[in-house]
Amino acid sequence: MHWTESTGATSPRTMPDTSAAKRTFQELSRVTLSRPVLSEDGQVPAGSTGTVVHVWSSGTTCEVEFTKPFQAIAMVKADDIAA
Repeated sequence: MHWTESTGATSPRTMPDTSAAKRTFQELSRVTLSRPVLSEDGQVPAGSTGTVVHVWSSGTTCEVEFTKPFQAIAMVKADDIAA
């Protein structure tokens, strides 16, 4: 897509980067896993929903508490969270 500035020049439109690596999360946000992750209590399956309890690395990695299918806390990267 292109758009025209008031000067009449045509420039490419820059779209915001919405890749997972650029997403950040805040504490107490609800998130859903897009793929399984390991925790000390076992593997938390994809589709599990949890609450962010701590944010690391400028918000691109977080500690998430899950209650189902079992109680677990796991370190989760932005790439492992469904958009």
